[in-house]
Amino acid sequence: MLALLFLSHFREFAFSACLWFTSMITKNVEELIRKALLSGPMPRHMAFIMDGNRRYARQHNIPESQGHTDGYYQLSFLLKEWLTKTNIECMSIYAWSILNFGREESQVAACMKLLEEKLEEFITLCDTMIPLFEMHGVRVAIFGRTELFSERIQFLISKVEEKTRSYKTRRLMNIYLSYTSADEMTRSVEACVNASLDSNESLPIMAKDIEMHLDGFFPAEDASIPPVDILVRTGGAKRFSDFLLWQACEHTQLQFVSTLWPVFGPWDLLFIFLDYQRSKMFR
Repeated sequence: MLALLFLSHFREFAFSACLWFTSMITKNVEELIRKALLSGPMPRHMAFIMDGNRRYARQHNIPESQGHTDGYYQLSFLLKEWLTKTNIECMSIYAWSILNFGREESQVAACMKLLEEKLEEFITLCDTMIPLFEMHGVRVAIFGRTELFSERIQFLISKVEEKTRSYKTRRLMNIYLSYTSADEMTRSVEACVNASLDSNESLPIMAKDIEMHLDGFFPAEDASIPPVDILVRTGGAKRFSDFLLWQACEHTQLQFVSTLWPVFGPWDLLFIFLDYQRSKMFR
């Protein structure tokens, strides 16, 4: 009896030791790969269309809200373990489209609850998250028609931006909420027209004028977000979904991957970076 008990505990110990050993090897390999990648050209601006949360939930027979939650934690992992440890200056994520408000009421309510919870979590856990952002100079900016959200969510959005606004910006994390590119460009052109009417001057509207009124322009710094170098869409679909159409320039590399967002990880990023470096070498 004692021998069986010993063998049972030994198996548990051996299994845990194997998991720990595998985890350590994986982390060391990832670190070596990350250092190797940094020796080559890296993108300044990466944008992500995070697709596949609901399909992931259906595949794993879990509530759709849990699929979105798992997607959030995957984003946090990639930000902490990869994107803050590379030379990427700007990361943009498409978190919520204006068109998503047209989904079933229960789906919208669940997403709004998750958004509110995670905004509150960011603010509450500032003792752990903010030092990470401050150390890497990450400034969080939230763009889109945020007035379409509840007053509570609007308040939390302003608090999140306030937490990192004073940092010496080396990296930008742009979160697009209640956004479409068509709406962004419409608002920008409208602002240009109003500015022209207010000045009583009949001047042509130039591309640079439109850029000054896009969501990613920071008037205090007279700077805007750089053009998108890599646009990644997970989930297998091959479409833009009205995201950053102005900022996606002629050199933007499009990466449509079949991996669902909650399981999109370092190895997916590795092949994307390698493909980008290969294209830069032969351009």
